[in-house]
Amino acid sequence: MNIAKKIEEIQQQPEHIRLRWVWGSVAVSMLIILIIWLLSITLMFKSNRNESSQESSNSNTDAQNQTISNTPSQSNSLKDYTKNNSISIESEGIAPSKEVNPNQVGGSTNSTSNSSNSYKNLPK
Repeated sequence: MNIAKKIEEIQQQPEHIRLRWVWGSVAVSMLIILIIWLLSITLMFKSNRNESSQESSNSNTDAQNQTISNTPSQSNSLKDYTKNNSISIESEGIAPSKEVNPNQVGGSTNSTSNSSNSYKNLPK
């Protein structure tokens, strides 16, 4: 069948038939474009995944080796830090006092806790 003859046949049809042909050709064209786009996207992701997996495996081993080599020096510096600084929750004023008022709900601390004492020194 000749394309020119088919086009002439369609042109002779009523308008609602010609609109069916238009929308049918639009749907077929979009389907072809969508298939090509999906294939190109999957190929792109496959190539990126292969490249990134090779790079990440190399960088992971380098990072692991560096972490293992730095561990002894870090542990020594942490020991020195804890010797020089005595940080505790009591010194920060957030520890509950040892006295508990049984009349309060949930056994919360009384008003003379360390945390309330630290707020007494705030400027007014």
